[in-house]
Amino acid sequence: FVGRATKVLLQIMLEFPTILVGTFIAGVVVFPMGKYSALAGALALAIILIPYVAIYTEEAMSEVPRIYKEGGYALGCTRAQVIFHIITKMAKAGILTGVLIGMAKVAGETAPLLYTAGGLYESYPRSLLEPIGALPLLIYDLVQSPAPEDHKMAWGAALVMLIIFLAIFVPIRYFLKKDIKI
Repeated sequence: FVGRATKVLLQIMLEFPTILVGTFIAGVVVFPMGKYSALAGALALAIILIPYVAIYTEEAMSEVPRIYKEGGYALGCTRAQVIFHIITKMAKAGILTGVLIGMAKVAGETAPLLYTAGGLYESYPRSLLEPIGALPLLIYDLVQSPAPEDHKMAWGAALVMLIIFLAIFVPIRYFLKKDIKI
């Protein structure tokens, strides 16, 4: 029962509007603190990331053939050893895919950060309890401006974001396509 309930909850979280996550974290963290913070933004993004990682991990681990699990038990491995040394290693491509998809999702999120992180661009934050800027927030702020120069900077920031995505995800996908050794 607990496993099925958890899976249903994760599916709901996967489809949940991210702006509501930001609103919830604003009510629970930002308003009581009295200010935006990097911690609140990170918490909102973590809540958005968790269902992707959990669902992809569960699916990848359930696709490992039963014979490998049984073989581990037949060799005298404990349940923890079977999970961490056999199943996890065989499912790591699927697990990594879930992590990457979740990271791609949260990297482009603007809505929850509007309510939690604040968007500080004049200086660097000195702690996790201070407002922080983010590239999606910067793009959003620049697009809202009536100045054509700001629109050009928004396009430039979007290009930087695209280059960062490609620099991270293309090499990882390349290595995922290769045979992953156990």
